[in-house]
This record gives sequence, C-alpha cells and structure tokens, in this order.
Amino acid sequence: MTLPAVSLHRTPGAGVLNPINLGSYATWAAIAVYSVAKYPAGGAAGLPLLVGLGSLGAFLLLYLARALVDDREGPLSLRRQLILAQLGCALVACWGMEQNDFVPALLVIVAGQLGLVYARQQVATLLLAADFMLALLLTQQHDSLMGLVLLLAWCGFQAFAAVGAMFAVRLQALGLTAVRINAELMATRQLLDEGARADERLRLSRELHDVAGHKLTALKMQLALHRRELWRRSPALEESLRLADELLTDIRGVVSALRAEEGVDLPGALRALDPGLPRPRVAFEIEPGLRIADMRSADALLRCAQEAMTNVLRHSGAWTVRLRLGFEPAGLVLEVEDDGRGWQGARPEGNGIRGMRERLAGVGGELELRRGGSGGLWLRAILPGLERPAGLPAEAGAPLFQPAQFCIVRKRLHADDRAGG
Repeated sequence: MTLPAVSLHRTPGAGVLNPINLGSYATWAAIAVYSVAKYPAGGAAGLPLLVGLGSLGAFLLLYLARALVDDREGPLSLRRQLILAQLGCALVACWGMEQNDFVPALLVIVAGQLGLVYARQQVATLLLAADFMLALLLTQQHDSLMGLVLLLAWCGFQAFAAVGAMFAVRLQALGLTAVRINAELMATRQLLDEGARADERLRLSRELHDVAGHKLTALKMQLALHRRELWRRSPALEESLRLADELLTDIRGVVSALRAEEGVDLPGALRALDPGLPRPRVAFEIEPGLRIADMRSADALLRCAQEAMTNVLRHSGAWTVRLRLGFEPAGLVLEVEDDGRGWQGARPEGNGIRGMRERLAGVGGELELRRGGSGGLWLRAILPGLERPAGLPAEAGAPLFQPAQFCIVRKRLHADDRAGG
C-alpha cells in the first residue's frame, strides 16, 4: 500500500495547489476585488493606497514562495522568514487601505502559517505584537467601541487559524508515528510467528516420537510374537508386519523433518519494516534463502533495524534507505544506510543507539556507526558467530548497490518523486 506524500519536514500547507491554501487564495482575491471596486478608476489614489496595494501583491508572492519552499522541504528558517515578511506586508496593507475593513483577514492567513512552523508560545508572542499594531490602526480608523469590536473579532479568527494549524501539524506527526509503529508491530509479529511455528513443530515431533512411535514399536513387537506362535505362515500377518515397519519408518522421517532447524525468516520481518511511504523509499539487499537459527540473534538484528528506521523517519529527512543483510567473512552483517543529513558523531549517543549496542553485545555482536558515502548515517551490526549455510552460494551476499550506485539511485528516485508531483 502506498501512502500519501507525508513528511515531518513538509507541513500540511506545503504545495501551491494544496487544498488548505485554496481558502487563502479566495480570501486574498476577495480583498483585492473589494479594494479595486472601492476606489473608482477616475479617482486619485494617494501614496498610502498605492503602498497598500503593493503590499497586497507582495503578500501573495510571499505566500506562494512559502508554499513552494515548504513543498520542496526547504530550510525552516527560510519558511519562517517568508511568513514574517507576509506579516509585515499585511500590517502595511492595513495601514494603506484603511477604508477596506477586510484587509485584516490577511493577518488570519498569517496566523494559520505561524502555527505550522512555530511553537505555541512563539505564535502567541508574534500575534500579540501584530495585534498591538492592528489596534493602533483600528483606533485611528474607527471610534473606540467599533475599533475594539473589530480587534476582538480579528483576534478570535487569528487564534482559530493558529490553533487549527498547530493541530494539523500534530495530527501529521501522529500519523507518521502510527505508520512507523504499525510497521514495527508487523515485523515483530512476523518474528513471533516464526518462533511460534518452530515451537509447534518441536511439540509435534515430540508427540509423534513419544506416543505414536512407541505404540507402533509395541504393535510391531506384538505382531512378531504372534507370528512365532502360529503353526503356519499367515499372509495377512506378514502384511501387517510390513505395514507396521513402513509406518514406523515414515513417522521417524516426519519427526526428523519436524526437528530439522529451518531457522527464523528474518528477511521477511525486515521487509515488514518498510512503512510504504513515498519518502523515504527502502531498498532491500538480502541474500536469497537466508534464515537464522538463533531467535535471540534474529531479534537483536530486527531491533537494530527498527531503531535505524525510526531515526530515519524522525530525524534524517532521507529520500532513500538501503538495508542489506548478508554473510561476510566477519559473520552475519546488517547494514542500514540513508542519504539524509547524516550522523553527528561528536554528540553523545542516545538511548536508542545504546540499546542497540546492548542488544548486540548480549548475543556476542557489535555495532559500528559512521557517516556514509551518500552523506547520511551508515550503521553496521555484526554477529561474528554466524556463518553462511552450506546451501547458500558465496556470491549471494554480494551487495546489490555499490556506494556510487546508491547515490545515482537516490538522485533518480528524487527526480521521479518530483515528476510524480
């Protein structure tokens, strides 16, 4: 299942044609049409009006620029600067077009954008400063009572827009968290199912050996004893002995097959970690037929991959993640590399990385972290006690992507994502 293009680095207002932005365009158009209709073409336009109309046009350009930068996941500082510039243009427009009582609606549009990129306290501070300036303008343009009524009305609209935007951002973050947790639960469930199937096979093999096997052996002995007591050969008895021998051999074969350790399907659990988002896209490089006999080792590697995917979704802003699992001379190796903002090695390790090291240490493994060739984080988990099974060809573990190829694939996926809108 492919989900909509959702990212913690794109706000709900990203994109020029985003439905959320259509209401802002309609509001701006209404203010512009009313301003043009309010002042006849034959009338002389003063400097304040010209400045106000210019600010109105600049407001629209800045709004479009913010939507485009947001859609391309540009720097947060640039998005904030564009919104603050809109705030200034809105106040200038309120001053220049004093006869248009709808111009303060621009501040409502700004309030909705502030809620996308600022924390609650910062939004309140900026809006209080803007409304103080608006109060001065309204008291000059109207009597005290009307100015107060208009100020309270516009303040209410601004608060509604800002709170709605902050809730939209929160809902987006919760949606991404739900997607990530669902993927982790699916991976964990698959690993637990593998363990449950292994336990059930062991239980069935014991039941067949201890119950059916013993009773068939006793039946065979009774038939042989009965044959000795007969005076003449009995074809039916001979056939019963032959069938008992065959059935006992078959049951022993079934018991041996059930006890044969197929191992845990770790590759299937790792593939379940893919959240199915357009970004980041996950490229898997896993040896065909790879299975792990030790459940604790499989669980340790799965938890490392989960933590790495969580960091990618929450912090890196990567376009592509490469996840490789295969055998090397050093042992079984799990590698996770992304093309995001990279890892700051000078910073203290968080609880997630420490947890990965502890899990691997518990099964005799180790963890390596460094900056990858594509600029993102490169994680390598090694379990030295595991070797390639005899049935797997040695060349199966060769990487599907070399570092240079990974960069090319990342750029191609980036271009495809842009072309797809």
